[in-house]
Amino acid sequence: MGWHGEKKKPLFKIGSTIDPVIARAPCDIIILKDCVNKKFNKILVTIFGNENDAFALETASQFNENGDITAVCLNNSVNKKYVENIIKKAELTLNIKIIKTNNQDAVKEVLTISKGFDLVVLGIKEIHLQRFHRVTPEETIAQNCKKLLVMVKVSKGFLSWAKKII
Repeated sequence: MGWHGEKKKPLFKIGSTIDPVIARAPCDIIILKDCVNKKFNKILVTIFGNENDAFALETASQFNENGDITAVCLNNSVNKKYVENIIKKAELTLNIKIIKTNNQDAVKEVLTISKGFDLVVLGIKEIHLQRFHRVTPEETIAQNCKKLLVMVKVSKGFLSWAKKII
């Protein structure tokens, strides 16, 4: 799904079309902001320590043409071993650099680091349409990132729950 990068109505977090899709889609979602038919050498993947991390790394690998992928760990519980486990479980063959940040402001950190990259891949959480004035760090990054951006959200439907149980 494409996104122009702006929201026209203040009621919505990302956009009047995309917010409901993110909130209700029963499948995995990839939203592209200005990155159709482009090549990327340096890709930044945000790692927040949630269910979207593996999908974000997998998506980055699809955009990578022998370039560099850097994962920035933005949560205190996320580290190099966590990222390496994701890569191993997903059976990805990535040449990846992992950096850990201690900055308490994840939004500022990602926006600063992203200046040296061609593409940012960002996992986004569920958008709750009734949550009018609270904006997540992921939504703020999506709105303010000046780089080409890919947002991903993994489905949390019945199959996801079944996989956790099995």
